[in-house]
Amino acid sequence: MSNKLSTQSKSFQSKIYQIRIKGHLDSQWSIWFERMPITLEVNGETQLTGFVAYQAGLHGLLKCQ
Repeated sequence: MSNKLSTQSKSFQSKIYQIRIKGHLDSQWSIWFERMPITLEVNGETQLTGFVAYQAGLHGLLKCQ
């Protein structure tokens, strides 16, 4: 039996992402972004930092309109 499944599953582990957005978001957006902490930067940007378990989850976060 091939060991490919266990090797591939390791690549889907949660990863920490930092997402930067132009402008300041209100803290209520934290719910939309799966409760990622929202940091308002002095340069006018918003930074979101947190774990995303799968690429599909990351895609969902980035597709926010």
